[in-house]
Amino acid sequence: MIQRIQSIYLFIASLLLLIATFLPISHILDPTNHNIITIYSLKIVSLGKISSRFSVLITGILMYLSVILGFITIFLFKRRNLQMLITSLLMVFSFLICNLVVLNSYLLLPSSQAAISFEYIAIFPLVALILFFLAYRAIKKDDNLVKSLNRIR
Repeated sequence: MIQRIQSIYLFIASLLLLIATFLPISHILDPTNHNIITIYSLKIVSLGKISSRFSVLITGILMYLSVILGFITIFLFKRRNLQMLITSLLMVFSFLICNLVVLNSYLLLPSSQAAISFEYIAIFPLVALILFFLAYRAIKKDDNLVKSLNRIR
């Protein structure tokens, strides 16, 4: 059922992560050579050149995987145990994405004078983590309700 509250939580969390894959997450300003490094989920843009690092690629892959799994999980409403398992996996992925966003920005610091400025998009994985937790809680509540109704019969 699409109208359940956990479906709304899963949809909004997946949508936030989808938006975060296309917009810049952070900027690094290096005053020594007047360079601005822009970090996206899958690429790094510096002086007009697009490059990538393994940790940035992992962040992007986890984001895309979370988006796909989040949208798939919405339609698994008849299999609540699988839905809870995937939602807990999505919480782990969101936690890893939150840490990798910060780690990538600090790993790419070219000098000690460089400054990092995070975009508002950087909080989307954290908000998605909270929404995945709320969805898990609502799925668990539904599962307990169904189990209690089965005991009554």
